[in-house]
Amino acid sequence: MNFYIKERPDNTVLLLSDIGQTIATFNSLEDAVDSCSDWLEHESQYGDYSECFVLD
Repeated sequence: MNFYIKERPDNTVLLLSDIGQTIATFNSLEDAVDSCSDWLEHESQYGDYSECFVLD
């Protein structure tokens, strides 16, 4: 599964699944990237290939 990070106009940051479901909301881009990295590390234990993309 791929993950997407999207900054919103109200300065919150969403972590989204590849089907567009909101997984979490953060107050900073850094927090979202850290969380996504942690999630990817956990998922890699099962052999899944995933990436995290920051959307414009």
